[in-house]
Amino acid sequence: MAQKLTLSWQDIEADCKALAQKIPHSVDVIVAITKGGLPPATIIANKYLSRPHIVTLQLEEIAIEGQPGYQSKKVKIVSPLNIYPIENKKVLILDDVADSGQTLKKALTLVKTHQPQMITTAALHYKPRSRVKPDIFARQIDNDVWIVYPWE
Repeated sequence: MAQKLTLSWQDIEADCKALAQKIPHSVDVIVAITKGGLPPATIIANKYLSRPHIVTLQLEEIAIEGQPGYQSKKVKIVSPLNIYPIENKKVLILDDVADSGQTLKKALTLVKTHQPQMITTAALHYKPRSRVKPDIFARQIDNDVWIVYPWE
């Protein structure tokens, strides 16, 4: 049985600060993968950066019929990238957790089509089983830990 890690808003604030300190460049736009990436995007933009624009991209993992297994999922676009132009901008793609890595991978592919100047991928929490390792993350969490966020 998976362990459960219940995070408080204080934990999130500390992780957002730790993540913000690792951002290697200025940020013009944060692409928040919603729903989980929006709270940390807001905290980081307002408290630790020079108020970059926040745009959202809502993605959802769905199981592939007839294929059991944790990584047997595909990613569906629920709500596409907002209209705000990110061409030639320094972009931070942010999610709450890189677990399977599927949503981060899809977001990176979609954002690249808009030709930003620079892309940094980020997650508050990273699990080693993720297919995509974010460029930066606040904490690494064991694969068997179920994270419960305060916004859930």
